[in-house]
Amino acid sequence: MEKLIAKERILYCINKTVNDFLEFYNESKTHNSFNEKELYFKLGTVILWFGVWINKLQEIENEKKCNIISKEDDNKLKNAFLGAYNAQKHCITICDISIANTAKFPSKNLYPSTKEFPSNFSCKWRQLNEGDINNIVPYNERLSGKDILPTIKEMNELINEISKKL
Repeated sequence: MEKLIAKERILYCINKTVNDFLEFYNESKTHNSFNEKELYFKLGTVILWFGVWINKLQEIENEKKCNIISKEDDNKLKNAFLGAYNAQKHCITICDISIANTAKFPSKNLYPSTKEFPSNFSCKWRQLNEGDINNIVPYNERLSGKDILPTIKEMNELINEISKKL
């Protein structure tokens, strides 16, 4: 019973932090601006909860002496996020953020839409150097250079799918 309650709490925290991140990311893109500290906070919180879930999954796999994630690509994604989690624990910057306004007269007072005032808001996983962290190879293969948003959505979907089986 306690494990079920813990699982539900972890899933709640993951889904809440992912939704908060997605909302912040989309709002930043729409308004052509972002608060860097807030972005790192929200991304870091998502990665923290992903890491907690991955560690719990590994405990269950060790208990049952089996691999719960059978698809190779899903396993690579899990290990890549474990790499991101390890990098975060060692205070390694894991993303590159850039924004380029393409509007002629941008203004924060206009609450622009991306159609009227497009921007090139970009938040991508940074390439990490060998030896920086554990799980560097799956991190660089699966995440490095990719947009953060779709990879977070993909990991969240995997977590929710696997958690139904636990």
